[in-house]
Amino acid sequence: MTLQEMTLLIDKTKALQNPNEVMFLIDFMSKIQPKIILEIGVWRGGLASIFSYCFPDSRVIGVDILDVNDEGMVNGEHVYPYLDRNIKTYLFEYIHGNRHDESTVEKVKQSLGGKMPDFVFIDAGHDYESVKKDYELYGLMGKYTGFHDLFDLGGTKKLWEEKLIREHDCWYFKSLKGMGIGIIEVKK
Repeated sequence: MTLQEMTLLIDKTKALQNPNEVMFLIDFMSKIQPKIILEIGVWRGGLASIFSYCFPDSRVIGVDILDVNDEGMVNGEHVYPYLDRNIKTYLFEYIHGNRHDESTVEKVKQSLGGKMPDFVFIDAGHDYESVKKDYELYGLMGKYTGFHDLFDLGGTKKLWEEKLIREHDCWYFKSLKGMGIGIIEVKK
């Protein structure tokens, strides 16, 4: 896929991602050929849609608190129609619930049916405690775990620098105008 094609796909899916950073992420994921991809924090469903598009033989599962049947606004934006459209168009699985509630964690585990995701992508809350909890609840489930907003938002960057790069093999990429993406190989 070219950068121009990725830019068009990002626009079509309403993903909040930098095209160069997504190209880095997809290139990395292509090397590990994930069969199961779990995304925590899907917002409009843009990146989950890109995962489904780029890895059509993979099972993509997204988790978020947004209810696709809610007509309300989030931060002044109607995100639900995008999320609903992306789920239906790109056919990824969606688990609705508060990602930190035990019942949602159980829904994810039941959906996985005892299997381990090959890749987990964390892009929900960005304060330190939220990112740390997402990592502990979901990031450790995967063989590889990716993090968005690595360089510009405090909590993700702090966890990355204080813990993740010290305990795991890691890769990262930041485009000039991007927020940064980091990937760790989870040590079991």
